[in-house]
Amino acid sequence: MKPPVFDYERPPTLRAALDALSRHGSKAKVLAGGHSLVPMLNLRQITPARLIDVSRLTELQYIVEEYGQMRIGALTTHNTLLRSPIVAANCPIMTEAYAHVANHSIRNHGTIGGNLCHNDPAFEMPLIVVLTGATMIARSARSTRTIAADRFFKSPYVTDLSADEMLTEIRIPRLAPGHGYAFLEISQRYGDRPLIAAGCLLTLRYGSCRDVRIGVRNAVHNVFRLGSAEGALEGKSLSAAVVDAAAEAAAAELTPADDLHADDAYRRDLAATLTRRVLRIACARAGHPLDG
Repeated sequence: MKPPVFDYERPPTLRAALDALSRHGSKAKVLAGGHSLVPMLNLRQITPARLIDVSRLTELQYIVEEYGQMRIGALTTHNTLLRSPIVAANCPIMTEAYAHVANHSIRNHGTIGGNLCHNDPAFEMPLIVVLTGATMIARSARSTRTIAADRFFKSPYVTDLSADEMLTEIRIPRLAPGHGYAFLEISQRYGDRPLIAAGCLLTLRYGSCRDVRIGVRNAVHNVFRLGSAEGALEGKSLSAAVVDAAAEAAAAELTPADDLHADDAYRRDLAATLTRRVLRIACARAGHPLDG
């Protein structure tokens, strides 16, 4: 299919892009990498009157570490993040998750900002920014706004951004030294949309689990963190039995919908299996491998 007719502009600066959004509002769409937007145009799922191409705004392409946090420009490409030593040192779960994102060609052009703003239930990066407690910086011609990641994603394909706002930066706080982390997903083929993805972060203090964060993606629309599974671990002395209980709690907390690729029972089983696996890996990385 062919896309609908639209006007096109490529602002030379961020200020010009924000001014364009201010003028056109909900009639416009921002084009970054385009890997999600262009197929939707071709299928006539969206019919914007104007595309505002921000793909060459180099001022939004950066990764810096300062003041106890990592700052990522919204137009930084996936492959840049995958290969970044700053990301690997400060947020290794992001590096690990990027090994599952699409393929090399898509990662070369796709951007983290576009990925987050699209908020596809199968995308990995929304889960990563929620688990890490990231803050999203949204700018418009009139103001700058900070949004906690767990408030940014409203529903599938919908975020908290206003029609005249653009995501410009992601800020990820420095994680505790020696924390455990893991990210895994299962898909029908490498690089395909996952049937389910799971990630976790935790720290260990005197053998007890603290600051436990467990989340899944593509099990239930817009579900991120699993409170029951986290509660089954938080403050508990670490053991294989406790990890198994958390995995079962994760499956019980979810009510996945059947679709073409997996039914409810299969996704529940995947949720339990992946939760168990990511917890065991995270525990080992935190210095407490589990036997059995």
